Amino acid sequence: MKKLMLWCSPEGAPPPGYFTVYWAQYISGQERKKGNISLPEMINENVSYWKPRYLSWLESVGKSPYGSTTVVDALLIRPGLSYWWMTVPAENPFSPRSVAYATLRLWALVQIADDHHVEELEVHGAETELEEVLTLWCKRTGRQITFMRGRTTNKNESLIQTTYSHIKRRFPPLFSGISFIALQYLHYFSWRRHKLSSGTTDDPALTVVDYFANLDVQAAQEGTYTSNYWGPLTQILPILGKTVNWIHIDMKTAALLDVHSARKAIRSLNRENGSSRHVLLQDYLRLRVLLKAALQYLRLRKITKQVATQISWTETVSGLDVSPLLRSRLNSDFQGVGAASNALWLSLFEEAIPLRPAQDSCIYLMENQPWELALLQARMARGAGPNVGVAHVPVRTWDFRYALGSSTVCAENGRTRPMPSQVTVSDPKSETVMIANGLEPSTIVKVEALRFLSGASIRTVSTVASHVQTVECSGPRVLVFGEYDASMCAKQLRILSELAPLVGDKCAFTFRPHPAKQILHGSLPTGVSLSEAHTAEEALAECDLAFCCNISSASIYASLMGIPILIFKDGRLLDGSPLIAGPSVLHVNDVADVIGVLENIELGVESSSSAQIYPMYLDRDLTKWRALLYPLAEIANE
Repeated sequence: MKKLMLWCSPEGAPPPGYFTVYWAQYISGQERKKGNISLPEMINENVSYWKPRYLSWLESVGKSPYGSTTVVDALLIRPGLSYWWMTVPAENPFSPRSVAYATLRLWALVQIADDHHVEELEVHGAETELEEVLTLWCKRTGRQITFMRGRTTNKNESLIQTTYSHIKRRFPPLFSGISFIALQYLHYFSWRRHKLSSGTTDDPALTVVDYFANLDVQAAQEGTYTSNYWGPLTQILPILGKTVNWIHIDMKTAALLDVHSARKAIRSLNRENGSSRHVLLQDYLRLRVLLKAALQYLRLRKITKQVATQISWTETVSGLDVSPLLRSRLNSDFQGVGAASNALWLSLFEEAIPLRPAQDSCIYLMENQPWELALLQARMARGAGPNVGVAHVPVRTWDFRYALGSSTVCAENGRTRPMPSQVTVSDPKSETVMIANGLEPSTIVKVEALRFLSGASIRTVSTVASHVQTVECSGPRVLVFGEYDASMCAKQLRILSELAPLVGDKCAFTFRPHPAKQILHGSLPTGVSLSEAHTAEEALAECDLAFCCNISSASIYASLMGIPILIFKDGRLLDGSPLIAGPSVLHVNDVADVIGVLENIELGVESSSSAQIYPMYLDRDLTKWRALLYPLAEIANE
């Protein structure tokens, strides 16, 4: 009887002497020689097989019968909008809690077990949902399974991942959903909210929808909107000759910690500014919209209640039923807080996008989130003009959200979800990914990479600066880019807490938090300083080496500035790095790998290869953007 050990901890080593499959770790060559297997490696190294398989399966779930129709059609909530597209297909695949990634690893595990004729499994440190899936599978296939719980799962990460879920489980979904909508209303209720005059939205104009984040708050207080999302584009929009209506989705960030700060910035932006009008989307949340959202939420619960029990989550190839992985997500999206949030998006955009001239155009930040579908559906219902989705960072191969033209978004009768008229890409690789995803090539528009123009422009300066050593250390200065996800950021800080004492004064570490997360200096490990640079480019100009996770877009800034990059391969999530390994892009699995790089890197030597500088469209005259926007302005003038 062949036995397999599944090691689910993202850290630590399993006991020797077993045929071991790692759930959340990359492994060394020595481990591979022993015959052991890393599921993260197995998945990420064969994207051409696993990605189409997952998309095909997701399509079959949406097409699965429900009475005389399909799941997609049964969840139709607006003409042309199925609620199905606002749930699982909209999931962020680069989260440590990604259902897609867990499903792929389970399929790979089944393949390994079948290929090696495994009859018994010993599972260490699995989450409850994973245990349920494996128990069902072993029962169906006649395999024996044993679960070893306790010390193998990192306690801090477990708390980070489950605290919110634990709170939600304490209350019925209906109570949680209604409470969410009510709390959102109370959060934004104020007599000092932006006055939404009819002139703000009725005139033919260009509408721009983005997150009120990644902006220069000081510049906003002085009446200038400077956003890392749009870069120099904000300077040329006024010359189009039409009013630019900015709809900002309020987000709590390190720079704007509360609604008061966001509204103060909005008032400053609107002061004596006749060509641009700014508003927070949530300021449309009046009492009437609150009631409308609550009714929409109750309707969503009614529509989804019966459908949820009829959906089959079993894949035919593996025979795995992954419904336990989806239980919490579906409970939220169909009955709880997720459904309430989606109802709120629908109601807010229906209020923010009133009847307009058909020539009105819209551009928006595109990641295929539920709010984007609400925006597109509201504009479609009101007969508005063209919509342009802006992919503001490179489109990663594993990002299922950009599979716009793939079968995951199509019903059996040809129904497709709302889509933009055009989609922008800022680099050749993104265009290739989009076409492979099934997007019609004629709808793809090449534009300059707005977020990265400043990095490209100071490449020479940063290369010189990176070779100037500080007096505090004799080795490289390492800039660590923090992540948005709390568990990933915690992982980074733990790595730094181990690294700093080991390298001593041979290396200087500086931590730059994610723009949306506030990190105090006192919370950093001893020996790690907090970056005070205004921009990522300024911070990089003062370092010799960049260190980031394998989903961070910050690596592109370093690539364009010719700075070597260490990319930590976190096995808990799909590989979202747009860069390939090479002389100036080094992958590391653990602290020992990092120390090895730090000890052997040669300072003062041009270590970046031009072949490894990520290719992007970087014309500072914005020729491509002008070619896109000027026709939109002409349409508005007709």
